[in-house]
Amino acid sequence: MASNAALLWQDVNSEESWKPLIYPFIFWASSYLYCQLPPTRRRRQDKTLEWHEWHALHNLHNAGAILLALGSLLLHDDTILNERFGILFSLSYFLVDLVDTTTRLDGPYILHAVMVLVLATFNYTTPLHRQLRMNSKAALLETSTPFLYHAKQTRNPIHFCLFAIVFTLCRIIWLPIMMLQLRDHDLPWNDIRLIIVMAFYALNLFWYAKILRIIITEGINLIQARKTKTQ
Repeated sequence: MASNAALLWQDVNSEESWKPLIYPFIFWASSYLYCQLPPTRRRRQDKTLEWHEWHALHNLHNAGAILLALGSLLLHDDTILNERFGILFSLSYFLVDLVDTTTRLDGPYILHAVMVLVLATFNYTTPLHRQLRMNSKAALLETSTPFLYHAKQTRNPIHFCLFAIVFTLCRIIWLPIMMLQLRDHDLPWNDIRLIIVMAFYALNLFWYAKILRIIITEGINLIQARKTKTQ
């Protein structure tokens, strides 16, 4: 039994296997198609069920991507957990995400999906990126997303501030560190891979500005409300 499981994992984890792309893609695509069904034909008869708002589903991707990333970084052994496994897993998700964002005409998220797909392709095809396990390091950015979903659900200012802190650590601080790692390996600033990473960082700065604006606005409103109560 154990030997069969080991052989199965060896097959899935091999450099030639496309199962880490195909199987998750079938799952994400099926979930997307499910959301397109009329409410009467869905088990969850929720008229507002949208794929991009199915937080539990997206948290499943986040958890999978983060666990694969941590495993790849800690083990650092492709014979046990191939770096390409996490790359293909994320590619399968963002291919469907691109379809969803395009149909919704959501500009920033279309840009996000396109850049992630391009960067994941570079992470797959560039030996240096595979060696540095850049995709696994990039997958850690997903740590902030569950905090966003939770803050949206609870509408609790403390939860939103917690999300802002994690976003700062994962996307505002960690991304430049990744860029410097590439620079340390003589990748020039005008290399297309670094240019796209910088564009991706700019997109995150755009979102970060919106996060800070919300915190500042809500903070001012809270102070004014307290002043009104004390008068």
